[in-house]
Amino acid sequence: VFTPMARNLLGPSIAAVAADATNFLAAAAAGVNVLQKSTDAISWASGGGWGASSAASSIIYANTRFVIAGSAGDFSAPYVTSNTSDPSLKSNCTATTGGTTTGLSSGLAYSASLGKTLLVPDAVGTAVYTLADGSTVWSAQTASSQTKKGVCWTGLKFLITTSTNTIQTSTDGATWVDSYIPLRLSAAAAPASDGNGTVVISMTEQIAGQTSYGLAVSNDHGATWRRVPLTPEFGVAQVFCAGFAN
Repeated sequence: VFTPMARNLLGPSIAAVAADATNFLAAAAAGVNVLQKSTDAISWASGGGWGASSAASSIIYANTRFVIAGSAGDFSAPYVTSNTSDPSLKSNCTATTGGTTTGLSSGLAYSASLGKTLLVPDAVGTAVYTLADGSTVWSAQTASSQTKKGVCWTGLKFLITTSTNTIQTSTDGATWVDSYIPLRLSAAAAPASDGNGTVVISMTEQIAGQTSYGLAVSNDHGATWRRVPLTPEFGVAQVFCAGFAN
C-alpha cells in the first residue's frame, strides 16, 4: 500500500529518476533545473552549468555511476558521472563519445552480468549503442529498423519494445532477434523487469472498436506472454519496477 505525499521538485516535467547509495537524481525540463538531486527525496537541489536548452530524459545507475541521456542542448551525447557529492553539476559529469541523443524516458538499460549499458535512440533506424563499464566510448550495434519505445534487462537479455507488437531481444547487446507478442496490441509502452525473467509492458488493444487497457506479462524473459486486463478507466503510460535501475 502506497501512502501518497507530495514533494516539490524544482522543475516540471520530470522524465526519469534513478538512485545510487547516496543520491536520487532526477531529469527535468530544459533550463536551469536540468538535473536535480536529493539525499532523502524530500529536499531537492539543482545542479548548474547546463546550457539553457539542455534537457535530460533518461537516467539509470549502472554499476558505479549514473548514465544520463537527453535530447537537446548539451545532450548531443550522453553523460556519465560517479560523483557522489553532487552528480547534478555539469562540471562533475563527463560527456561520452560515439553515442547519440535519445528522447525516450526509458531509453537506457544496464546489465551487471555483461557489464554493459544499452542506449536505444528515439529515432526510427537500426542503430543501438552499448557502453562497457568504466568506458566513455559507445559502440554502435545493429538491430532491425523499428520505432523503438523502451528497453529493459530481463536478467538474461535486453528487451526492446516497438510501436508494433514486435519485440527485439539480445543476450549480448550486439546480436538481435525480432519476435512477436501474440496479443492484438495497438500501442505498447516501455517495458520493466524484475531482473529475474519477469517482464511487464503496459498496452492498449482495439477489440471490436473498443479500447481495452491491460498488461502484457512474460515470466520467461519474453519467450511467452499473457494478457492481464486492467480496470477500463485506467490506462498506464509506463511501468516501473522499484529497486531496479532498468
